[in-house]
Amino acid sequence: MSYLNVDEVESALVNLAAAYPAGCELITLPNPSIEGRTSHALRLGPRAGGVLPTVMLIGGVHAREWGSCEILVNLAADMLAAQAGQAGLRYGSKDFSATDIRTVLQRLNIVVFPLVNPDGRHYSQMTEAMWRKNRNPAYAGGSPSCVGVDINRNFDFLFDFATAFSPQSAVSLYTSADPCNHDVFHGPAPFSEPETQNVRWLFDSNSRVRWFVDVHSYSEDLLHSWGDDDNQSSDPTMNFRNPAFDGKRGVPRDAAYREFIRSGDLDTATYLAGAFRDGLAAVRGKAYVVKTSFDLYPTAGASDDYAYSRHFVDPGKGKILSYVVEWGTEFQPPWGEMELIASDVTSALLATSLEAARDAPLQLATQTRNPDQMDVFAIDADGVAQSAWWNGDWHDWFQVGTQTFPPNTPVSTQTRNPNQMDIFAVGRDGGVYSAWWNGDWHDWFRIGTHTFPRGTLVANQTRNPNQMDLFATDANGAVYSAWWNGDWHDWFQVGTRTFPPGTPIATQTRNPNQMDVFAVGGDGAVYSAWWNGDWHDWFQVGTRTSFAPNTPIVTQTRNPNQMDLFATDANGAVYSAWWNGDWHDWFQVGTRLIG
Repeated sequence: MSYLNVDEVESALVNLAAAYPAGCELITLPNPSIEGRTSHALRLGPRAGGVLPTVMLIGGVHAREWGSCEILVNLAADMLAAQAGQAGLRYGSKDFSATDIRTVLQRLNIVVFPLVNPDGRHYSQMTEAMWRKNRNPAYAGGSPSCVGVDINRNFDFLFDFATAFSPQSAVSLYTSADPCNHDVFHGPAPFSEPETQNVRWLFDSNSRVRWFVDVHSYSEDLLHSWGDDDNQSSDPTMNFRNPAFDGKRGVPRDAAYREFIRSGDLDTATYLAGAFRDGLAAVRGKAYVVKTSFDLYPTAGASDDYAYSRHFVDPGKGKILSYVVEWGTEFQPPWGEMELIASDVTSALLATSLEAARDAPLQLATQTRNPDQMDVFAIDADGVAQSAWWNGDWHDWFQVGTQTFPPNTPVSTQTRNPNQMDIFAVGRDGGVYSAWWNGDWHDWFRIGTHTFPRGTLVANQTRNPNQMDLFATDANGAVYSAWWNGDWHDWFQVGTRTFPPGTPIATQTRNPNQMDVFAVGGDGAVYSAWWNGDWHDWFQVGTRTSFAPNTPIVTQTRNPNQMDLFATDANGAVYSAWWNGDWHDWFQVGTRLIG
């Protein structure tokens, strides 16, 4: 095998869609290239776009960076084959289990657009290997040497770089308003080119895109926001929309301007970048560097800055954490080396997607201490625990304690009596932390020594005012419990079964001497363990195995002799199982699909 030509890239997508109709959907992009080529993308995942959080991957933006297309085609082909065969994947020394693949493809959509710039790639492969731009002759003034626009300078982010940036910035080395600049002419206006219009259309037509990666070469880096200047999180007025800072951007390490990024966004961006770096290094030991795009060089009109900036410009659009991969050490390495690079980057993208799939969305916790009191809790995008409360009127949100957490960490809460509240969350170090109220809030403290993955929900219950029990699934898939009866007792393993890391646990108590816990296994079945003085090991509830890994289970008890479970399967149907001395198998609740 060797590098794919333009027709082979497109036919690969068409063939994958035909071979795996249950696993992906072929997307035809609306804008043909200047030379009349129609582009395609694939949407991987079990449901239509707009339902699931989405990872968007693009490649082939710069014509001479041939291997980007192969990386993304390879990723799509490998994931679809593994899903269909219920198999895992291995890249060098890095393994992904069949459960990992199911987790990604049942909890996310992945949009793969391998060849953004088909005309440029064709010209690079047939005529001028180092060609970078598209092949638009409209601004060339009849000169063949002035054909083309740099696609990755044509997005709507600080496009008027001469106004936005400082004269001392190096941005003019990397962006140009001169049509005869061989590499970086940015075009006459943002989105003047069909290629960038197609990328914008993908963003707009997949409204739940939350992560974006643009695959490029070369330098062995992973870049994250921003690209116009150094980052800062203290002054939100110092931002790309504020004309007061025109003429000041783009000078490294100065005080005149730094681009605002929320601290929570930066934390999450660097955390996922770490997953990429580690997933790549595990294949054959390559050490890619994580840094901001600006640390490579200052840019204007780039895809990654446009992606992340969208929610600032229009708050109605979802936030998109964005990255640029700069693979390898040359644009067109020998094919044998390119195959190894493809394995590196495929593993890294899959590792990043797996972390994104596990990352919990913003989750509210609520409780009522008496008929006249409600309390609501959440951890916000800056990692700060917040609460609002009602006692006839709503009182505005206030900060609970001084601890900060990963952004949007799920929080759980319980009340043992009308004058006592306890809340729980997993901290940045993987420890479980608690804050409590008995008239005043007491600051966060750590419970026990065990650690859990970021985003793990801590399940809790109280069997009586003097007893609390916590449950959580660790990074090895084991379920642990800690308990309090005046003092906290450290975490211990519940049973021998393991689950996908971070699996949410559901728990309930039917009486002070009985506890039941539930979780979805890697095989899609629901399992339960129970306590009545001693723990009884996990057993399967019913015969259904259609639940996606990490699916939350809702449980309730109507009386000491009745339990009901509810969960949404991978097809979006709600199922229930119930117990009244024996377990009755799962049945569908109604006909509507809600997932």
